[in-house]
Amino acid sequence: MSQIDGKMFFLAVILIICGVSNAAVFTVGDSRGWTTVGHINYKTWAASKEFHVGDTILFEYPKEFHNVVRVTHENFNTCNGTSPYQVWNSGNDSFTIQNSGHYFFISTLLENQCEEGQKVDIRVPKTPPPKASPPQSPATSPSGNVAPLPPPSSSAPPLPPPSSPAPAPESAKSDATRSWSKLELVFVAFSLSLFRF
Repeated sequence: MSQIDGKMFFLAVILIICGVSNAAVFTVGDSRGWTTVGHINYKTWAASKEFHVGDTILFEYPKEFHNVVRVTHENFNTCNGTSPYQVWNSGNDSFTIQNSGHYFFISTLLENQCEEGQKVDIRVPKTPPPKASPPQSPATSPSGNVAPLPPPSSSAPPLPPPSSPAPAPESAKSDATRSWSKLELVFVAFSLSLFRF
């Protein structure tokens, strides 16, 4: 294999492995950020978004006044940050969603921040199962007669009732940015550097 063919093969493999990431980045509180100023309703903010596994939740705030504490549901309800899963305090912190479920965040740096509403529940639904394929059309015999479909298998699970998902709110679409992961960008940059344009 020539050197160019090897480079093209390597680039193709990297692009196939990486693919395009569909992860979104959500800034908590949008342009207002993670704060108690202006009494942002983070429950309403989170409810207006559609979170998925792989998305990143970004907390932007003045680190002198706020922090981010990931807690249990019980500690979220009671604004108790004494037994956290994780604590961030840089002022520009991100959390990448690894699994479906609820993720609870509060601020505890100053007294009463959580009680004043600086808390957010990020709900990540389970990925829906793949949709069943539509039923096959009846086969036509050479004589032009329609052959009946075979009876459904008793071992097959019943199909769920049809439903149509609600469209995502416009605000959820506008503030989420689709991007490539850093690792994917490194692979692509490295691969392109091999070509020495």
